[in-house]
Amino acid sequence: MQKDVWIDDRYESYQSFFDHAWSRKFLDRAKGTIAEEVSFDLATMWRGAANTFMQPWLMLQSFKSFTEGALNYKPTLTKKVIDALVGQLVRNMKGDLSQNQQEALQKCVQSISERVEKGLEEDKFEFPIHSAWSDLLRLSEFQLGLWGSQYICYTAVYYSYEDFLVRCVGIALKNPKYRIPKKKQFSQDIERLFDRSTCVTCWDCSEVDIARVARHAIVHNGGRLTDELKSKPHKFRIENNVIQVYASDTHDLFDALKEKAYILAEELITRFSGP
Repeated sequence: MQKDVWIDDRYESYQSFFDHAWSRKFLDRAKGTIAEEVSFDLATMWRGAANTFMQPWLMLQSFKSFTEGALNYKPTLTKKVIDALVGQLVRNMKGDLSQNQQEALQKCVQSISERVEKGLEEDKFEFPIHSAWSDLLRLSEFQLGLWGSQYICYTAVYYSYEDFLVRCVGIALKNPKYRIPKKKQFSQDIERLFDRSTCVTCWDCSEVDIARVARHAIVHNGGRLTDELKSKPHKFRIENNVIQVYASDTHDLFDALKEKAYILAEELITRFSGP
């Protein structure tokens, strides 16, 4: 048997989705507050997921750096050798050449040096990164790895956020053992502790709801489409009744959740940082 998989075949899609500027702002805001630990944990989990996500891109970037560094001419080293050669020639022939002849010899050798360097510079080897990517995409094992990595990264981005939400509610309740109840009860807890606007922005919204249901389908239903997910306005590609998570899906989820995380951290700090 062979499993059919659908993947994003664009090399650039696998660059890291992590937003370092957002992370600095997020962690700076939480530093020294009741939100510091949970914010640090969320940023770390997301960064780990992003580093996993970018491994295919990073692998080819590493190949590119290695091959170009190994094969390309090093002009600075060669220039030192030629300069030393010119100096030695002039010194060795100093008694046989007039001052003008010495200067002419030095200029001639230097001109040759410059032409050689220019030619070697123009002939630099450039690693064919997109051709190499196309070759890798022909390998079924590589395709399966890309496909599986998106399941892993998408669910990691979501469950890290859900854990952050639950821990923020636990901090507000002064209950470190707080665990997520049923969805409706969790909504009521968030609304009671913060307000309706925060609840709608950070939990009772389409982006979080679709990600939550998709995560359940992937983890508890083998990635097969569930009736619950089918009823929602998701953007996943569905093939043979199986959810296909593309790199863009993971990018989009992170971009949506990072702003919600900042809003909730701000609310937690503002409302519950008193003595």
